[in-house]
Amino acid sequence: MDRKRMELIQQRLTLVPNPEAVLRSQAAMRQVRLVYFGVPVVMTAVVISMFVVQTTTYSMVGAGILGGLGLLFCGYFFYAYGAMARAASDTVSGLGLKLVAMPTYLRVPDFAGGFLGGFTVGAVTYRGVRHGRAVHIVQEPKLAATLVGEPPSGAPVVANPIGPAEMAALTGEPAKSWRRVSVLLGDGFAAVRRDGNAAGKWMFHDLLLAEALLPPLTPSR
Repeated sequence: MDRKRMELIQQRLTLVPNPEAVLRSQAAMRQVRLVYFGVPVVMTAVVISMFVVQTTTYSMVGAGILGGLGLLFCGYFFYAYGAMARAASDTVSGLGLKLVAMPTYLRVPDFAGGFLGGFTVGAVTYRGVRHGRAVHIVQEPKLAATLVGEPPSGAPVVANPIGPAEMAALTGEPAKSWRRVSVLLGDGFAAVRRDGNAAGKWMFHDLLLAEALLPPLTPSR
């Protein structure tokens, strides 16, 4: 995604960032990237040096270093998880939204293979109120759903047959931004669903589209 275009979208969404929070989040994420890229590189270098030197003493020292780095790498996951949660929360706070849920990583025994395996349960969830309407955003690895407004209870809901060209006209974004996107539109609400890997990174686009599909609320007197 083009950075300047993303900044323009954020301006259209009236995103009001907290500069201190943004800088804090950026520093934390740089640290996370440094650890997760740097530790494997160091471990690889230690392994290679062990093969080159091939002495008992050096092998013992190398094994200790590898063990310590391995523990650091695994334990750092919990800090990284918290840092990502804080960064996500800081990002949406300027939109009037709050991060209310994060996925949980579970490690369970694989009885067939005889070792521990893991998988992620749950979704990233944001909620809030914008321009008088409730906003609910749910993100999974291959699915993102954005709901603006509240569907009437018991009312039938049907897909709105608009394609990428119509979505582009509504938002000013290129039609290629709206691949694998579908819309539900009803009385007082709009829902945007995006399928595909990393669907959640298009959150600002989908929120922009959902709000563009709805007329402005008339202030009550």
